[in-house]
Amino acid sequence: MRTGARFNFGVGVACLIAVAMAAPAGDSQGVAADALAVLETHCVRCHGGEKTKGGLDLVTREALLRGGENGAVVTPGKPGASVLLRSVRHETDAPMPHKEKKLAEVEIAAIVKWVEAGTPYSRPLSRTGGAAAATKPAGEFAISDADRQHWAFQPVKRPTPPVIDGAAAAAVANPIDRFVLAKLREAGLGFSPAASRETLIRRVTFDLIGLPATPVEIDGFVRDESPGAYEALIDRLLASPRYGERWGRHWLDLARYAETDGFEHDAVRPHSWRYRDYVIRSFNADKPYDRFVREQVAGDELWPEDPDAQVATGFNLLGPDMVDSADQVQRRHNTLNDMTDTTAAGVPRADPGVRAVSRPQVRTAGAAGLLPVTGVFHAGGVRTRTADPERGGA
Repeated sequence: MRTGARFNFGVGVACLIAVAMAAPAGDSQGVAADALAVLETHCVRCHGGEKTKGGLDLVTREALLRGGENGAVVTPGKPGASVLLRSVRHETDAPMPHKEKKLAEVEIAAIVKWVEAGTPYSRPLSRTGGAAAATKPAGEFAISDADRQHWAFQPVKRPTPPVIDGAAAAAVANPIDRFVLAKLREAGLGFSPAASRETLIRRVTFDLIGLPATPVEIDGFVRDESPGAYEALIDRLLASPRYGERWGRHWLDLARYAETDGFEHDAVRPHSWRYRDYVIRSFNADKPYDRFVREQVAGDELWPEDPDAQVATGFNLLGPDMVDSADQVQRRHNTLNDMTDTTAAGVPRADPGVRAVSRPQVRTAGAAGLLPVTGVFHAGGVRTRTADPERGGA
């Protein structure tokens, strides 16, 4: 059966899309890494680094919980009762960081989540990290140890499924069920009752191909009592061309797919459909994800004789484009920035286009860190046609 392989590709892309859109909730390791990076950058220099003002040391959790000369500064699990939060929000007579501008809202939010999670420390803070950051020449790019701790840059590990015993074990059909049920049990919950066969085929058909199951298909599945009926249903849906159309749409959204240029002329791009169909074919063919990405970023260089790889590079120029711009140099910069932002946002979890509102570790890359990435795309050509809304684009 091809069920496993096809699910790996579809679910893998779905997960990458989800990751690109938002960081995972409840990720205590990520919450700690974010907050500690903020403290290391803005706070530890005066509270555990060069000095320990007010008797407050932030280097370890034990030191943090001891508080300072005026008592406790955090109440784990209760951001509203924590002096530290009021200080960084500039709601006290001693706003922090001292004699510096207020932290960005995303940085304050990182500390709030950290306090809510119980102020976990994944590591001691560097006593020199804050000082080094403060004396670093403006604009200099460097990757700190805190950056490397960001959850998106950790090696993928295969976890051991939780042990499920007792009567609940009968409801476990695969290892994923073990993880789901373990979390449900922590909340005093269990699995919902099994869906009827009519409900099951409707759900899975909508999920995989985005269309309703026909009455004939529903009736056939309900009557099929063979042990492999469900697996056969999944294989049939995965073999459908509609599968690629359904799941390819998610990638097309990430790739900012459009069939016109945008802006006031909004000229038609008559060949955009070629990229759309390439994505659909890739999903339907179970194309390995690494090949899928490389074809789009540099397929013309890596596989110059492969027509699909040539079409795939349309990914780089799917963004809005004002081809009749009076400032073609600026237009070129806009295009390169769009290519860089889209590639970085769609593949790893490091979105330079939203670095002003992104998580602290990601924002540390800065413009200097993006220049090498942009330089990769700079060698490409640029369209110089004039927009013609009557005839459409070239």
